[in-house]
Amino acid sequence: EIRAILASGLITKEFEATILPDYLTYQSTLRQQTLVKGIQRLEAGTSLFITKESIRKSLYWNILQKKSFDFSDEQTVQTEVRSRVMTAVRRQMVSDVPIGAFLSGGIDSSIMVAAMAMNSDQPINTFTVTFEEREFDESEFASIMAKKYKTNHTEIPVHPEELVHQIPGILSRMDSPSGDGINSYIISEAIKKAGIKVAISGLGGDELFAGYAYSKWYKRIAGQNGFWSNTGFLRNAAASILDLNGSVRTKKFSNLLKISDPALYNIYPVLRAVFSPQEISMLLPTASHPTSLETELQKKRPEIDRFPFYSQFGIGDILGYTEGVLLKDSDQMSMANSIELRVPFFDVELVEYVLSIPDHFKKPTIPKKLLVDSMGSMIPEAIWNKKKMGFVLPWDRWLRKELNSYCALAIQNLMSRNIFQKEVLKNFWQQFNLGDNSVSWAKIWTLVVLEKWIENVIDQEITVTA
Repeated sequence: EIRAILASGLITKEFEATILPDYLTYQSTLRQQTLVKGIQRLEAGTSLFITKESIRKSLYWNILQKKSFDFSDEQTVQTEVRSRVMTAVRRQMVSDVPIGAFLSGGIDSSIMVAAMAMNSDQPINTFTVTFEEREFDESEFASIMAKKYKTNHTEIPVHPEELVHQIPGILSRMDSPSGDGINSYIISEAIKKAGIKVAISGLGGDELFAGYAYSKWYKRIAGQNGFWSNTGFLRNAAASILDLNGSVRTKKFSNLLKISDPALYNIYPVLRAVFSPQEISMLLPTASHPTSLETELQKKRPEIDRFPFYSQFGIGDILGYTEGVLLKDSDQMSMANSIELRVPFFDVELVEYVLSIPDHFKKPTIPKKLLVDSMGSMIPEAIWNKKKMGFVLPWDRWLRKELNSYCALAIQNLMSRNIFQKEVLKNFWQQFNLGDNSVSWAKIWTLVVLEKWIENVIDQEITVTA
């Protein structure tokens, strides 16, 4: 961990401000980057060899190694997907201690539970987070799955007034700052109390099977290269008009219209960005662009372009938001509770196959259509036919009410540091509290988490690196 390295005294506690544009864009530092000067993270799929004479890295698995498979017909593809999912789950259920599963009530976690139940002669232990806010609560659907497969089911109620007191302790477990992860900690803590030491998560289904709405956006844009290259004047004029509307969604669309080349390295950062380049330039006038992820995606464009459009966006997500936020957060928050979290959807053999599948098999006329067609008989129609919700907490309401004073203090402390333009930071906070829809809760929370990470890990007046 970063804190262990800093505790050794071998590295000076020096803040790496040049990485902030990446953090603000994606709510996390990606790939090898950290916010401490002199400390880097070992990238996924990489080995590090250290001898007296040298230090070298070696890539042992590359997501961009495209393989050939038989995609002769729809039935063949569905059968192969089902077989590989079942094999991945069976492999990752091997354990000499009790094993459980995160069950949100959505498609991905439900398929994991169904596959686990079919691979076990004992009831599966399942855990679901419940909310008072009905629009976020999927416990009804989780209960349907639990009854169908006769699991040992536990519901974990989350109350904002209690979470207020838990958050400082949870954030102190973050070795690397991230805008996500609280939900993973809550469910991991409950699993630990139940005596479970290994858990299965449905993370990965959206990335592989075009589950995010953004993947459809990407295909529509990237598939119209001719249109994009001949309409620059009209697009920029439309973007100027849209810039007058302050909503986050409209600003994203405006930035998409300004793109000259509809390649992944241009489109992905716009779709996934928390703070836009314009907002980052306001907060950090000397910030450099593009971000490191954009540079990497641009460098790897020839390899990425060999994949179908839906898979191209999936690859961007895996290298970006998924690896840098979801997987990292799931790992540090589950391990904070001594839980080993496993993600069968990211089984290498499954990933290699699904990323190679042509787009017409994946076309998401319903969420994750190919996954549902392949595995849908294992879960009730009520689950795969419902509106996608995702495993999220009701942050927007909480930050405006129960957690408002907590966030206000964090923003105030962050303003006192020599990092951001103080007036711009102050204005973001005021706009959020006035209900300005251009300042989302995710932006505020990203800033709050950064301040708390500085307090917990750097733990001193930081030095800003120019």
